[in-house]
Amino acid sequence: MKGGFEYILVHVEIEGGNKPGFEKRMFQYQYRLTDRFGIPVEALAVFTGERNQRRPGQYHEKLIFTEILFKYKAYQIFDHTHEELLGMDNPFSLIILAAQKALLEGKIPEEELGEERLTIARTLIDSGKYNHEKIARFIIFLKNLVYIKDPKINRIFDIEVDTLMGRSNVMGIIETINELNREEGFEMGLEKGRVEEKAEFTKNLLSSTDLSVSKIAGLVGVTEDFVREISASLKI
Repeated sequence: MKGGFEYILVHVEIEGGNKPGFEKRMFQYQYRLTDRFGIPVEALAVFTGERNQRRPGQYHEKLIFTEILFKYKAYQIFDHTHEELLGMDNPFSLIILAAQKALLEGKIPEEELGEERLTIARTLIDSGKYNHEKIARFIIFLKNLVYIKDPKINRIFDIEVDTLMGRSNVMGIIETINELNREEGFEMGLEKGRVEEKAEFTKNLLSSTDLSVSKIAGLVGVTEDFVREISASLKI
C-alpha cells in the first residue's frame, strides 16, 4: 500500500542433523503461521551440519488432481568459504564462520582452533562498526560456540581481545563480558540459576542437533555429567 506498511513474518529453522521429514515440517510451520497470523511468511532453513549434510529446499506432494509444491530458501553454513565469509561486510557472516569452526572441535588441536576463533573476533573488532557492549555480547557467543577447554588458550584469547579493544574505556572488554554474564547470563534463552530450564534447553539441543556432550555443556553452562544424565533420560 502506498504510504503505508506491509508486514511479513520470517521463519528461520536451524537444522544440525539429517532427520527425515524436515521439508514436510517446514511446510507445516508455513501454513500454521499463515493461518494464525494472516500475513505472508518468508521461510529460511539454515543447515549447520557437515559439508555432506542433506539440505532439502522444497516440499512436494502429488495426488490425483492435487499437487503441492512449497519452496523455501535453504542455506548451508559451508555454502561460503572461510575467505568469502571474512570478506563480507555483514556481522552474520562471522556467526556462520563461527558455526563452521565449531564443527572442528576435536578434529584439530585446540591451539589451532583458538587461532581460528581469534581471527573471527579480530575481524569484528577491526571493522570499527560496533560499540563496546555489542562486541562483548558477540565474544560471549563466540566463546561458547567455539568452545575450548584449555584455560591457557582462553586467557590468551581474552588478553588479545582486550588489547585489540584498547583500554581507553572505563571498563575493558573482559570486564564488560563478566558484567554481562553476571547480569544476564549467557544469551542463549536461559534464566539464571533455574535447573529445570537448563534441563529443557539441554533436551532441545540433544534432540535437534548433533553437537557433542562437551559442546552442549558449554552452551548451556552445565557439566558434561548433567548433559549425559539428560541424554540417558531421553534414551539417546
